[in-house]
Amino acid sequence: MDPQRMFLEGGPTMYFVLCIAALAHLGGLAGLIVALVRKKRSLALGLGSVGIVVVVLLLAVGFLGYMYGMSRTEAALASVDPTVREAILAQGRSESMNNIWFSLCSAAMPLAFAIVLFIRGAMLPRESVGARE
Repeated sequence: MDPQRMFLEGGPTMYFVLCIAALAHLGGLAGLIVALVRKKRSLALGLGSVGIVVVVLLLAVGFLGYMYGMSRTEAALASVDPTVREAILAQGRSESMNNIWFSLCSAAMPLAFAIVLFIRGAMLPRESVGARE
């Protein structure tokens, strides 16, 4: 399927997913660069945790978009001829699933950044309590 058509069929919630995904990609890349330059365990683990939270938020917005699309589909089915009800329900479900697919695909790279940050943090030595830079 054409990505532009998939995006448009997903409805207005796709714009929220797109905005969060853009911020997640930029933030994940910036966090990765900062963690590699500044060799602090707590910084890498903290940025990795923030990355995981953003990925979960991205997936939640995709799921909420699916639920919104399905509620709109169910509302449209109230006044539809029963002979075409199943076809319209299948099309509505397909268009609503675009939110989940788009959020899953958009979350892949920020999730990879977060995993790399966790690995980087785990490889760094523990910081002593009174240590200063």
